[in-house]
Amino acid sequence: MVIKMTDRKEENLKTVCRYLPLRLCSALEKLPSDRVRKLCEIRIRADKPVVLIFTDERTFITETGRLTAFLTNGMMNLTAEETESVFNAMCRYSVHSLSDDIASGFITLEGGNRVGIYGRAVTDRGRVVSVRNICGMNIRLSGDFPSIARPLSKLIEHDRRANVLICGPPSSGKTTVLRDYCRILSDEKELKVCVVDERCETDGCNVGINTDVLSGYPKAQGIQIAVRTLSPEIIAFDEIGTADEVGAVREGLNSGVSFVMTIHCADKSELLRKPQFRLLQAGGAVDYCAFLTKIGEKFEILSAKELANESHGSDNSGRLLCADRSVHSFKAEYACADA
Repeated sequence: MVIKMTDRKEENLKTVCRYLPLRLCSALEKLPSDRVRKLCEIRIRADKPVVLIFTDERTFITETGRLTAFLTNGMMNLTAEETESVFNAMCRYSVHSLSDDIASGFITLEGGNRVGIYGRAVTDRGRVVSVRNICGMNIRLSGDFPSIARPLSKLIEHDRRANVLICGPPSSGKTTVLRDYCRILSDEKELKVCVVDERCETDGCNVGINTDVLSGYPKAQGIQIAVRTLSPEIIAFDEIGTADEVGAVREGLNSGVSFVMTIHCADKSELLRKPQFRLLQAGGAVDYCAFLTKIGEKFEILSAKELANESHGSDNSGRLLCADRSVHSFKAEYACADA
C-alpha cells in the first residue's frame, strides 16, 4: 500500500510562513512540492543554520533556497532577535495568554502545527512557570497520511472493544496514525469517537464526522467529562503519561468505553519498563500495541498477550506483523502501510 500525503502539508507550511522572516519564507517557497509533502520539521536555533527534517533526510537550507547536507557559505540562519520575534508572533503578541503551554514547552498554531520551544526557564519551587529569552524552536508540520492507520482497522473487526496503544519514539508518526485511526473508526466503522486534544493538534484535521473533539482539555479531566456527557464508544488521546490519566482510563473502562492512546517509547523493552504501561496493563486497558519507527513506514502490531510472552522469551508464533508479507493471526490479515 502506498501512502500519499495530502495537500494539507503545503497549506500548513503557508500557515507557518506567516510567522517567519520574509527571507526564510522566500527560501521555503522554493522547495519543490514533493519535498514539501515530506517536510516534517523546521528547526530554528538562534545564530545557527536552519535545519529541515524530511521523512527521508535532514538538510540545511541556504539563503537562496538550495538544500544541502553540508555547511557552506550563505547558510540560512536567524539571529537571536529574529528568533524571539518569531516566538512573539506565534503567540499573537500575547505571551501571557499562552503561559501554561509555554511553560510546558510548546505552542500550537492553526492547523494543528505544534512548535516546541526552549530558552531560559523561570522556576518556582522546582516547577517551570515561564520561559524567557527564547533561543530555539522546533516547528512540526501537521499532515495527513490517508489510510496510514488501515492495518489497525482490522483490530476493530476482530474485537469491537479493542483498546489500542500506539507506541514509538518522537517523530515516528504516532499522532498522525492516531488521527487517521479516529477517522476510520468514526466514518467507516460508525462508532462514536471522542478525542481529548490537550494540545489542540487536531485543528483542521479530518478525524471523522462522528467524532467529538475536546480541545485544550487536560487529558484526565477531558476523559471524565467525555464519559459523563458524550456517551462515547471510543476515547482517543495523545501521549499518556501521568497517574491521573491512567486512573481516568481505568474509570472509563469500567463505564464500557474503549481507548486509543499513544505513548513514547523507543522499543518494546522500553515500553515494558514504563510504569504507566504496567498500570494500564494491570487494569486491562491494553489489548494491542502498534509499534512505529518512522512516519509512513511499516509498523508492527502485537496483542498484549503476545507482548507479555515475548518479554518472557516465547517464540511469538502468534505475532501480528505489518510487513512485506501478510501474517495471519486471529483470522485477520494486516496489510503494510508502506510509504
